[in-house]
Amino acid sequence: QWPPAWPPPPLNLILHGIEIDPHRASVAQRALVNQAQVTQHDIRVALLPPCAAIVRLDVLMYLEEGDQFRVLQKAAAALEPGGLLLVREADAGAGLAFRVTRWSERLLEILRGRLRNRLHYRSATQWGGLIESLGLSVGVESMSVGTPFANMLFVARKSPTPELKPQFCG
Repeated sequence: QWPPAWPPPPLNLILHGIEIDPHRASVAQRALVNQAQVTQHDIRVALLPPCAAIVRLDVLMYLEEGDQFRVLQKAAAALEPGGLLLVREADAGAGLAFRVTRWSERLLEILRGRLRNRLHYRSATQWGGLIESLGLSVGVESMSVGTPFANMLFVARKSPTPELKPQFCG
């Protein structure tokens, strides 16, 4: 459901998804035929065109902390003025709810055949600070109401006007 406080979405959206797993990318492309383009690629190296909006759902936890920063940095740079970045990640500071989230993600990783624990979490405060450090304004909303999990949605916006950089003459 589109939040009533948000401006209406553009009518002529061009949707592009990036998925690292070739099988999942293929399934998604077949499911979204004529609605979105889904390509098999690694978001750590994928080029991003200028975008009005970027969505990262449950992706960053699979990346090392340095890669998390670089992926977010690339997203912030690709956003057009006034652009929107939506990031959903678990809140590592959420106590028992986070432990339930972490256990369920770990179980999914084992079921996928990935036995080494390669998940990297941050607290909501850390995620918000990281996104703000990229020059975006950030709001946070719970995505876990009615569930045992600790997922948060970070709603970040790029300033609608380009930042003016001071020029020194002399």
